[in-house]
Amino acid sequence: MKIRNRKRNAEEAVSQLSSIIINHSKNDQELIDSAARQLILVGKRHGVRAKSNVTRLICRFCKKSLIPGTTARIRIYSGRKITTCIRCNRVYRSNL
Repeated sequence: MKIRNRKRNAEEAVSQLSSIIINHSKNDQELIDSAARQLILVGKRHGVRAKSNVTRLICRFCKKSLIPGTTARIRIYSGRKITTCIRCNRVYRSNL
């Protein structure tokens, strides 16, 4: 019973943190970065991962949010999406 409750609580936490990251406003930069960091920790500790559209908004190197135009630079080149974290200069490449 405890494992089910823990897993359910972790899933609720992941969904709440994901909604904070997705529905961001530029005024709450610290809140969004904190949510990104907590989302990574909950995922590692409890094995509950966020959806891929949310995980693409988190820099895995500096563990902060990637907001296009503010903390991330996004370029399209040769059919690939190239996202660069402005804080740590980490580059993420993905196919379109």
